[in-house]
Amino acid sequence: MSEPDIRACAVCKLGPPDWEYTCGDCGNGFTMPAAKGPSEEKRRTCPVCGSPNIAYHISKSEACAPGG
Repeated sequence: MSEPDIRACAVCKLGPPDWEYTCGDCGNGFTMPAAKGPSEEKRRTCPVCGSPNIAYHISKSEACAPGG
């Protein structure tokens, strides 16, 4: 899966899409703005328990599509 082009999203009024995650440790479901790159994605953790064991889910967002 290719990374969204955040620069293209910056020109639209909707902004980058939110990505949906589920924590593999506590089961918390949450959303975060699209990562700006692989290193940012690898640093993400669950906002409830702090676990890095999170899974990304493809979601339909009202923000602009990846690439603008």
